[in-house]
Amino acid sequence: MCGRFAITLPPEAVRSFFRYVEQPNFPPRYNIAPTQPVPVIRMQRDGEGHKSRHFTLVRWGFLPGFVKDPKDFPLVINARAETVLEKPSFRNAVRRRRCIFIADAFYEWRRDTLGKGKAKAPSIPFLIRRADGDPMAFAGLWETWAGPNGEEQDTACILTTDANGIARQSAGRCMWSGSESGLEWTVRRSPSVLPLWLRRRSCRMLPTH
Repeated sequence: MCGRFAITLPPEAVRSFFRYVEQPNFPPRYNIAPTQPVPVIRMQRDGEGHKSRHFTLVRWGFLPGFVKDPKDFPLVINARAETVLEKPSFRNAVRRRRCIFIADAFYEWRRDTLGKGKAKAPSIPFLIRRADGDPMAFAGLWETWAGPNGEEQDTACILTTDANGIARQSAGRCMWSGSESGLEWTVRRSPSVLPLWLRRRSCRMLPTH
């Protein structure tokens, strides 16, 4: 699963890669955690039907529309790609409200085995980046939660699937990360894009200390 990620590239490099309309200026963030505001990209249509990408901030922690009180609902930062079409919480979002999480690295923790009868080894955090240094596009779902007093909050979660490649060394699950800055995920309407969007990427895993 993904519980921490980072955005450290300059804003200009991120915008050039993802090609969104806005020109936001933001500082590096090395330890982005659940419930914090996170940048995502959503596809929008103008009055003439033209599509364009837009940068916006949302809460990392998905809240379905049927939730009455967020305090009574578990924190949902990830969703299994294999079951999003079946779960009532995500069924509408996967068809109509897809987004891309912006990142250029994420953290995973690995615990080495010390042997039978020995104390558990401490978990070691590793930072995983693309080998070419480009940003990562994580497939996400978003939803606008409306509270009983008229308040609204945009929320989102990251899709995960079985780990492959280097992520398998540390994680049971990994993010859905696609090519071409996530174009297929935000444009294609059919849920059949789910199995097509996953791409194997050349990454490197770096110890954080």
